[in-house]
Formats: sequence, structure tokens, C-alpha cells
Amino acid sequence: MVLDERRASILKLFFETESPIPTSSLEKKLGVSQRTIYYDIQQINNWLEQQGIESIKRKHGAGFFLTEEARAHLPHQAQWSNEWGYQYSQEERRILLMIYLLTAKGPSSMKMFIELVHASRGTIVKDLKQIKKHFAKHSIQLDYQPNKGYVITGQETAKREILSDLVAEVYVKQEAEVLKEQVHHLLLSHGDSADHDNELQERI
Repeated sequence: MVLDERRASILKLFFETESPIPTSSLEKKLGVSQRTIYYDIQQINNWLEQQGIESIKRKHGAGFFLTEEARAHLPHQAQWSNEWGYQYSQEERRILLMIYLLTAKGPSSMKMFIELVHASRGTIVKDLKQIKKHFAKHSIQLDYQPNKGYVITGQETAKREILSDLVAEVYVKQEAEVLKEQVHHLLLSHGDSADHDNELQERI
């Protein structure tokens, strides 16, 4: 389990605030309902439990807070964005990398991939090996060209079919706002957003 952007920001807020935070204050600050806040805190607590960190507590009549013990096990404020921001899952990384490759107008570099999914070179190399196998099933070849980057070759119809399936898969996912936003940005920047928005309206 990973924290999405909103839940990471909620946890960061508790980390930075020593006194209990009333639910009404959270509603106003985050612009979401009380029900959503309760659900988010439940999911954050599940994540904290996985990390072996004490959960967010509630003080009747005051609000929610992190104990000193929990705060001590969380990173310093300056490290927050690097260590506890949103992390893509393996599946999400591979979806983003495939969509990037399928919509790129030219060779794609490792640097581009690292900036896209915020993962190490070694992790991305492993992902690309699996992506290559997946593409091969559809008669699409993924190759690395020295001094240029990664390129794919194959029938355009096959590429479009895989791309459509990937985009549709993302749009029907629950609680994948960060992934959806990144995919939309990719399609927009690579010039494919309008086509797939229209196609998805017919498929979903």
C-alpha cells in the first residue's frame, strides 16, 4: 500500500502540527467531506501500521493528532517530499512507462523515465524487461539504441490498441487520481489526449 498525494499531505499536516486538529478544520483546509477525512485517516493508519508506526489518535472534543512517538519515527520536514510523497506501484510505473513509449514522438531516454516515475535506474530497467515481453506478445519490439534511447517498432494499429487498453484501465481504477492526472498530462503533452478522451467516452 502507498499513500496518494492527498493522504501524504494530510499526514504531513499532522506531522507539522503538535496540537489536535478538529475535523471541521480539516474539512475547511482540504475541501473534502467529513466522511472522506475519516476514510483518509483510516487508510493513513493502515499505512502507518505497515511501517510499524503508531497510528493517528483522536481526542474527544479536540480532534486528531500524532503522538510524540509516531512523530519521532517520521522524517524531518525537509526530507518529507522526497521520502514520503506519492510513490507509484510497480503496476502504475509500468503503465506510465508503456504509455510514454507508445506516445513518444522519438527515442525515450532513461533520464526521462526516472523523472516520470521517480524510481531508480535499476528498478526501471527491470520494468522495461517486463514491458518488452508484454509488447512482444502484440508484435511490438522495444529496443535500446546507443546514444539515442529506447524506441518501439511495430504496426500502428497494434500500438493504438495497447494504448487504448492502458488508458481505459487507468480511467476505471478507483482512488488513482495521481496516476490519472499523470496519464492525462502525458497524453496532452504528446498530443493524444483529445483522441483518447473521445474514445473512452464510447468504451466506459
